[in-house]
Amino acid sequence: MVTQFLFFFEHVFIPKMVEESHFVDSDFSIWVEKNHQPPPRLTLKAGIVEHGGRTRDAIFERKDGICSVQAVVDPSTWGEVATLPADCHPRERLIFNLQTNSASPTRVDVAADGVIQWVEGSQDTWLSLSGLIFPLTAGWPMDLKNDWTNAAAPYAGATYTLVGSLCFLEGRIEQGKGFVRKLAQLPVECRPTKRVMFAQNVGNSSNRIDVLPDGEVKYVRGQSAWVSLSGIVFSTTTAAQQPLELASGWVTSGGSGDVFGIPTYSNIYGHCLIEGRIFGSLVSGGGLLGQLPVECWPMRQLIFSQAYGDVVIEVDVSEFGEISYNTDTSGSGTISLAGIIFGAPSDGRRMLPTVFPWEALESNEYGEGSLFMKNGFCMLEGRVLGRACQCMLVSQWFQNVSKG
Repeated sequence: MVTQFLFFFEHVFIPKMVEESHFVDSDFSIWVEKNHQPPPRLTLKAGIVEHGGRTRDAIFERKDGICSVQAVVDPSTWGEVATLPADCHPRERLIFNLQTNSASPTRVDVAADGVIQWVEGSQDTWLSLSGLIFPLTAGWPMDLKNDWTNAAAPYAGATYTLVGSLCFLEGRIEQGKGFVRKLAQLPVECRPTKRVMFAQNVGNSSNRIDVLPDGEVKYVRGQSAWVSLSGIVFSTTTAAQQPLELASGWVTSGGSGDVFGIPTYSNIYGHCLIEGRIFGSLVSGGGLLGQLPVECWPMRQLIFSQAYGDVVIEVDVSEFGEISYNTDTSGSGTISLAGIIFGAPSDGRRMLPTVFPWEALESNEYGEGSLFMKNGFCMLEGRVLGRACQCMLVSQWFQNVSKG
């Protein structure tokens, strides 16, 4: 018979001066007072359930004039997925390129009444809504070129919107006479600091659209009668950009003179944005691309659809900041990280990086094992469960972040 011990703490503060490991000798669970308000849950339609596991609950956020969704759902029928509340509606219908269990592109629309709807493309197992993000303020009309025109209602026309140093493009545009690859010209206040590359929806497939530092919006790969610009977002300043730590075997795609620049991450108004294009070799089953610092850890695994050459690939961001790809093929090529953006927890809360055989309990009245970083202290919260051993409770990362 294994004896279990319960330890209760009203508050646990760990100064950022920890230098040594802490070990435990018996099975036990740790409880700490719960003091945060989680983001609101997304209202799912009938027949739609949360995927669960590391993707956790389906949420939305309205923060600093930006509405975003973090969710992976399992539809029993493919159609209407969820509804956003009235204060998180776009002004007109938007079209996004999102990810399912298949590598094939998927079109998901958000209507002006807040209904999120799968429209066409892959229907494989689950649907990720990460990458569904839009500003809530009205944008400025985009200067379209070469007979490209705005689509008719109910679709949003082409606009650009500045939220601080983030520039969002939106709208569905259609080609006029012939097919010319320059789609639009952005003004100087809404231009990226380096070339950024996106996989944009054209129905049940996607085409590559790049935005250049001189403001040109360019159709690079594919050819379609229309294309959606929604989901294109980039930073307009280098002030917040920090170099992204890449995994072994992945490098900037073109050397020091690469127009795509070095891969970076930015934390802008509580939104973490990744930009850049990287080159490396894929292996079947997936692998690690890079690592985000703790200020850019989401509270759940997020799944994005990213440009990989002329096609798309699944790129995930874990709750511990690991950026990875998932594929059943092998080969070498370039992956664009542009367009990966998500709200970081505004209360400083992050998941606790436990070490086997310890694990955070996903659903319990005490909350999951987590940590808060505030005013030079780390505060532990929630409950973790393990078995008898003389082993480390949390990862070496916890010591490193405590020192930093």
